[in-house]
Amino acid sequence: MRAVASSRSSRSLCVPQLRRLLACALLACALLAGAGTGAGQEPPPAGPAARLPAFPLERIEPGLAGFGVTAAAGNRLERFEVQVLALQRGLGPGGLPLLLIRASGELIEAAGGVAAGMSGSPVYLDLDGRQSLLGAIAYVFPESDGNLALVMPIEAMRDEPLGEALPPLPAGARAVATPVLVAGLGERALSLLEDTVLTLAPQRLMALSAGGAAAGVDEGDRELRAGSAVALQLVRGDLDVAAIGTVTEIVGDELLAFGHPFLGTGPASWALAGADITAIVPSRRVPFKLANLAPDLLGAVVADTPTGITARLGQKPRLLPVTLNVDIGARRETLRFEVATAEPLWPLLVAVATLEGIDRAWRRVSPGSATLAWELELDGGPPLRLLEEVSHPADVALAAARMAGAPLALLAANAFEAPRPKGLRLLIELDEARRDGELVQALLEGGPIRAGGAVGLHLRLQPWRRQSEVHTLSVTLPDALHPDAELVIRGAAEPRDDDHEGGIDTLVLSYAELLAVLRERPRSGDLVIEVRDAQGRWQLLARRSFPYVVHGVERLPLELEDDDDDG
Repeated sequence: MRAVASSRSSRSLCVPQLRRLLACALLACALLAGAGTGAGQEPPPAGPAARLPAFPLERIEPGLAGFGVTAAAGNRLERFEVQVLALQRGLGPGGLPLLLIRASGELIEAAGGVAAGMSGSPVYLDLDGRQSLLGAIAYVFPESDGNLALVMPIEAMRDEPLGEALPPLPAGARAVATPVLVAGLGERALSLLEDTVLTLAPQRLMALSAGGAAAGVDEGDRELRAGSAVALQLVRGDLDVAAIGTVTEIVGDELLAFGHPFLGTGPASWALAGADITAIVPSRRVPFKLANLAPDLLGAVVADTPTGITARLGQKPRLLPVTLNVDIGARRETLRFEVATAEPLWPLLVAVATLEGIDRAWRRVSPGSATLAWELELDGGPPLRLLEEVSHPADVALAAARMAGAPLALLAANAFEAPRPKGLRLLIELDEARRDGELVQALLEGGPIRAGGAVGLHLRLQPWRRQSEVHTLSVTLPDALHPDAELVIRGAAEPRDDDHEGGIDTLVLSYAELLAVLRERPRSGDLVIEVRDAQGRWQLLARRSFPYVVHGVERLPLELEDDDDDG
């Protein structure tokens, strides 16, 4: 059995604080009176209160009866009955045991089983005539009996974080599905969210439409207690994206919830907000809680571990304020929002929000071109300002949205240091004209080719539905060339071969160098000419800019003449 971390359980309380805590406990008893209870058991205390004892796992035996608590419609805390079936050893993260239970009662039967959004719902058992906390609803068996669940022991949730390893899933079990409430996203942006951000979670995430605070919910019903619903916000503002779970325990300013990881990032700084449960929707497959996001910011999630999430109430999360302006002629669409700065989430979230902003302004799926301008404020240095173009033959909105996150993803994935973004302003200008062209031919001028010498080139480009262009230029080769040297002429965003993805080619040795390379990197409207030197490294010989995005790659083998050849 794992030891409980005592450093997190000791709190010093003054007399006024004790009085407030006693008042909270009395209020919770009044609110829970009349709900179904376990035989002879008092309702759980309303937090922040003294920490309940953990039920000792060595005393688990089949048939023990208790109850759980979860938020239902109107944020009412409702009980459901629990019967312990077995202690399943070695199924949890790090070999931790899990508790197999059967949930029952009016709430469970009406829903058709344990519902998505009940992750973290506390389960209580009697311990020598007093109440104890067993743990949190964490796993279910979606292809079996919907009333069966696995409970994460509260000892494991209270213990020090177990690191970033994700738990192995028990046979046939899955983490209770997590509803993700979205507000302000259209169908296309929601689809992009599902294809990117929501695929990062180790458990199923269910995207659901949401709104603001639910009408008719009293402020008292939003008081945070064990069993209350909370929202882990990824985006907040003109757009909202938030995962819904349940509070397991509150002691002082520490809140435990979920009973399983959200994304499993380990250290975290997610925004924690309130949620108003409007209904528990029955389903034979996955019943789920339907909710609206409440406007209040409660604190910050500081750990996202295999045993659940830990939050600090009143703590400010690290968020990236974003202002997105989309210009189409004289019309402008503006969105202001904040996104979680976790890596690699924030570039993906910016891309999703960008697609929504463009769709609101563009109002169609069609070809076109876009210019993107970023101004990213970074902690401890000057802003990073970037400019890029994109053109697409079918869906310029989606292409621009993906481009919006691309340089941010390079920054977020750097190996040197955390970028610590402080603010982002993104301006996107769109129009219907396709501004792209194809490199269709490249020819070498006649004459000897020597290392260190000049080479003449003739290039033919075909802009979209415009007259073709011929350009002549000269490049100087390195003094030493690879034995199989060839000139590669390509659009800057095009891969030169199957082993190359385009993007940054310069050797980067520090974070400062990375920022410098990002500022100077070729744009999609640039044509670059490269060759490999004697060490096999690619050398940039020339870079020429065009008023359109350049596609295509041409390769010209170089037949070098010996310097000693008199001919």
